[in-house]
Amino acid sequence: MKATYRITVSLGLLALFALGQPALEPQGNCRIATNLAILGGTSTLTLDGPAGAPFSLAFDTIPGNLPVPGVGTIWLGFTPGLTYLVNGIFMPAPPLPASGQFSLSVTWPASPALDGTLFFVQAGAGTSAGIALSNAVSVQTGLPDSYHPTLGLMTAARAFHRVVPLQNGALMVIGGGAGAFLSPAATDTCERYDPYHRTFQADTPMSAARTLHRATGLADGRVFVSGGSATLGAGWNSTELYDPATQAWTAGPNLSANRIAHTATLLDDGRVLLCGGASNFMLSSPTSTNYMPIFSAAQATAEIFDPVTGTITPTANLMSSARIGGAAVKLPSGKVLITGGVRGGFSFFGIATPTYAQFEDLFDPATNSFTTVPALAQPRFGHTLNVRGDGKVAAIGGAGGALVISLGTSEIFTESGGSGFWTGGPNLPGSASTALHTAVTLADGSIYVAGGAIGALGAFNPIDTAWRMTSTGALSTLSLLPGPVQAHTAHLTPAGVVLIGGSDTTQSVDTAQIWTPVL
Repeated sequence: MKATYRITVSLGLLALFALGQPALEPQGNCRIATNLAILGGTSTLTLDGPAGAPFSLAFDTIPGNLPVPGVGTIWLGFTPGLTYLVNGIFMPAPPLPASGQFSLSVTWPASPALDGTLFFVQAGAGTSAGIALSNAVSVQTGLPDSYHPTLGLMTAARAFHRVVPLQNGALMVIGGGAGAFLSPAATDTCERYDPYHRTFQADTPMSAARTLHRATGLADGRVFVSGGSATLGAGWNSTELYDPATQAWTAGPNLSANRIAHTATLLDDGRVLLCGGASNFMLSSPTSTNYMPIFSAAQATAEIFDPVTGTITPTANLMSSARIGGAAVKLPSGKVLITGGVRGGFSFFGIATPTYAQFEDLFDPATNSFTTVPALAQPRFGHTLNVRGDGKVAAIGGAGGALVISLGTSEIFTESGGSGFWTGGPNLPGSASTALHTAVTLADGSIYVAGGAIGALGAFNPIDTAWRMTSTGALSTLSLLPGPVQAHTAHLTPAGVVLIGGSDTTQSVDTAQIWTPVL
């Protein structure tokens, strides 16, 4: 039976249970895990190891790097701040219980003085072969709805890049670059975010510079990168595969066509669904305001990458509409909802005007085919789709209309009877609007919406506003971001939400922030 202790500890020990995430694999048969800890809330630290083994649990104020032959690496700094909460290896203390699991629950005081305190934690357990070291976690206190910078900048400024969580807890940052949506600048550079040290380091570059591409984490731990464009919009039909074990890229199978600003969705069976996108993203000149060459390059085709066979095959049928800048999300049923996007355009008194997808699509992996579902009430592109805690999908923001102006509306999709239906959702508070933003479903089923752009296509400006949609649909405004961002990325980890990069339409950003969710 799991041993659980609910305790109140001195302020000197509170930081041990702050929010954190494993950054390194266990070096033996014991592992530390922590859940989200917010000042004013409750958190839990859990150690799993051999039943009956003596164990030690310690934290320090700075990280270290001390290799011990035959044991592993101790990631604590051995500073005067080193503290042992449990030291059963070198001193008498109860061993791990029969369940092999020891956990501590902590109720946090709502003390602003503790906001942002950072500590580093590791454990060890005795075994027949000696001592087995656990993974290490960094932990940081946080007030609800607060931001803290990472301990280092990215190695390059980025926008329109992609971020994929790796199986060891690190984040892989891939491609992107500077430039606006209609005049992208691409890079082949990549880097990793280490959530233990909270720093970035350069990783192996791709074989091609890419922006407006897609990157998908596969079940076997590799990363699959598809399509995108080179600087100024020349398209790619190539794919690449990254292996974290070797930090090497290898060529994948070619797509059937160039795909830029498409969608890529990991299916429950491990395959990747690739939908739509533009075959070309080049204007007649980089400063042209005639966007027709891009609008008319929209595609309705879709294909599936199978990582087991290493092949790409077309879906059984086309989508109901061509789509550039559409959105896709996997539903609880395993089907994929694909919505929105620009499908083409026409000239209105010499001005290129977009036309939008007229229907939405539902992809069934069992038949590899699409069926048409009702359309969004407001055609849009550059929006987000997220499954809420109630299983419904929220389509938030984006841009629409003849001038492609940022939107402040939302719509809710309910899957039903092999199809589904839309209902109106709440508007962003205060007549706000956003496109090219990020939206992350949190552990409680609510959705965190951050940043984005306001204005019209070709004249988007970044914003620093953030919102929260509850699991049942209420929308409220959160604290402002540390700075305006658009075309950035946001990912939920046990350490909170990490915001990476952004753009002010002409200059990409190399800063990153960690956001602590609300209670």
